[in-house]
Amino acid sequence: MSFNHHDGDEVVHYYGHHDNYKIIENPHCAECNATVVYFSSNGIYFPNTYEEFHSTIKNKDRYEWSKFENQFPFAKKMIFLRDIHKQWYLKGINKEINSFEKIAEFIKKHHASEKLILVGTSSGGFVATIVGMLLKADAVFSFAGQFTLENYLREGKDKLVVDLYDQNKIYYNLEPLLNKSSTDIFYFVCKHSKIDQDDISIASKYQNIHTFCFDCDIHGVPFHSTLLKKILSTKKENLIVLSKKNNGQLLKPSLFWKQLFNRNEYIITYSLFVMKNLKKIPRYVLKKIKGHQ
Repeated sequence: MSFNHHDGDEVVHYYGHHDNYKIIENPHCAECNATVVYFSSNGIYFPNTYEEFHSTIKNKDRYEWSKFENQFPFAKKMIFLRDIHKQWYLKGINKEINSFEKIAEFIKKHHASEKLILVGTSSGGFVATIVGMLLKADAVFSFAGQFTLENYLREGKDKLVVDLYDQNKIYYNLEPLLNKSSTDIFYFVCKHSKIDQDDISIASKYQNIHTFCFDCDIHGVPFHSTLLKKILSTKKENLIVLSKKNNGQLLKPSLFWKQLFNRNEYIITYSLFVMKNLKKIPRYVLKKIKGHQ
């Protein structure tokens, strides 16, 4: 069955008849003081087939960042959003919330906590940055999020990026907005990822973008997901200090572990990480490793 994730019948119908967001509240947590918004990326389902869309979106109702171990630990309310067109939220999330401004209005309406934190990877980081600046959020956590779509516009491969340029052009390069913003943006990226080079260059111009560049070449979260909860729960003042301390140097994930955790935390967390991943190693491989010890 043919499938078009830009404007195919299945996607258009789902966009028009479903919210594409979910809200989870935690009213009984006395120490919780934040609304945390998680934006799914263009990788919310893959490959771009009817079967995958039906399985991931219709049946499983998937949102990225749904795993507890990856979440901010003191959230009074969590809001999860997704763009089923997989086009950087240029059409918003549904027929009512259909622009960046309306996404911001929606979040403002549901945000009643002391802090507002926005999180996303790739296209999720892109929209988190936009909405974070519009709402003057306390912090944005962008994992390889874009600061410009101009390269995608030039390539012309993404239909809606081309078609929706006129009504969204102020967001195709975020530098004018960044020039007026003081929102703290924590930007984690692989230095050698080819598709992130324009964004890394833009990030280097702004003091409120606190960049952590890793010695890797993937597009996405540049370290093991075990670190995510710790990063999201670290005081932003400490992350700013850490960013300045690293001062643009390439980071190894192992070094970053040691910077984030004190000695006891590091030993416990790293041990749990090793034990968890040992379970994924086939038994016959473990036997060979033991045989060589």
